[in-house]
Amino acid sequence: MKTLITLFIALTTIGHALCQSNITEAEYFINQDPGYGNATSIDITAMEEVTIDESILNNLPTGLHSFTLRAKNESGEWGLPYTQVFYHQMELTSEPQDHQIAGYEYFIGNDPGIGEGIFVSTEENTEVVITDWLSSLGLTTGTYNLGMRAQTNYGMWGLVSWVEFEFLECEIETVILEGPEVFCSETGTTISAPAGYDAWAWNTNESTESIEISESGEYQVSVYLAENHQCFHSNSWEIDSESVLDPDFEISISFTSGVFDSNLEAHTYLWEVDGIEVGTEALLMYEFEEDGSYEVCMTATNSCGDFQHCEDVIICSQLETAPYFYLDNDEDGYGSQTDSIQACQVPVGYASNGLDCDDNDPEINPDAQEIEGDGIDQNCDGEDFVVSTKDFAQLDFNVYPNPGDNYFNIGFQRPFEGLIELVDLRGRILLQKPLQRTTQYQSPIGGFESGMYIIRIRSGSNMGVTTVQIL
Repeated sequence: MKTLITLFIALTTIGHALCQSNITEAEYFINQDPGYGNATSIDITAMEEVTIDESILNNLPTGLHSFTLRAKNESGEWGLPYTQVFYHQMELTSEPQDHQIAGYEYFIGNDPGIGEGIFVSTEENTEVVITDWLSSLGLTTGTYNLGMRAQTNYGMWGLVSWVEFEFLECEIETVILEGPEVFCSETGTTISAPAGYDAWAWNTNESTESIEISESGEYQVSVYLAENHQCFHSNSWEIDSESVLDPDFEISISFTSGVFDSNLEAHTYLWEVDGIEVGTEALLMYEFEEDGSYEVCMTATNSCGDFQHCEDVIICSQLETAPYFYLDNDEDGYGSQTDSIQACQVPVGYASNGLDCDDNDPEINPDAQEIEGDGIDQNCDGEDFVVSTKDFAQLDFNVYPNPGDNYFNIGFQRPFEGLIELVDLRGRILLQKPLQRTTQYQSPIGGFESGMYIIRIRSGSNMGVTTVQIL
């Protein structure tokens, strides 16, 4: 059905407004005035009413609109305009449609026009807080009208609903929050707003004075008093979390100079050498006073507590005084008897001893379980293995002077390559020396207590033993 809006206008009334002059021209417009002579012209001959066809209303949204008519006399003077407000409803289809509220717009004071308010979609918001918006308007204490109208999912607007409210200017007040800047993620922490208010609203949807948190981030609270519920005061608190520390530091040694690197971000650092505090920096340069073995410890602290890690280091100012380390090819913690180097620290792939009698088999070392009678010396004690006369010939040696007080000379029948050990009667190794194809070696024995000792000669899987006396 075609929609027609008919507005009955008494042109004679407009004529009286023109001091009884003859009307020579008339025009009308909807809503916005285009200016005198620029509106839609009306044929005034034998006509006392104006009918607006549907085609003119096609672009009008549903809602209230204004129709304005004005006339001009034979002297070219325009009379006062005649305005009438009407409500336009978009034509509905013959089939029923599911009209739902899609959103709202709101404004204060005069209606800015359909679609000119602050729009809020119902898909994204079920509740709208306009406190901050009101504060941004610079309103003074007084009474105001809040207008709101709804729009359907088909673009149709409803009528404006008005609510009168009283606005009170708020005094500026600082909300002081209490809590740590950093907390341990393992335990969480508490952030507190000031007491003395009637309500608290956090961005975590909690409404208590204090909240428990377990994640880093920005936490915001708004507080208000019941006696002046429009005055909200807000503040935010930025907080970070930390994890439990793993203080696995790095130590670099060059002769007597050391570089201690914590590799951590902690609140405090404490470095100790043999129990004595030497520094509190994350990266520390330290100079050892003399050669020897030291225990270096680092204690790091953050919000999760104190954590300590210690390592042993060997300091040698000259390579000649550095200890020997032995190639640990099978990575069983025991090094080869015939492959060693001098160093101030245990090199990667080396062990601090040369007690492995088969460095290609991790199942053979001094800690291994001996299998009797299989012809294999699993625990490297020199037993349960079979050698030929030729093998014994390779270990043919003699020791002199015996007894001795300062040194022993060890002579071989042919070039020897292997390991010489001085062992006490309780099985403790007191001296180790690897040899590379030599027929003569002088072993120092000064400083050892008088008594009987064992000299053990190892070469591959072969071993020779003799007893000596130190005076």
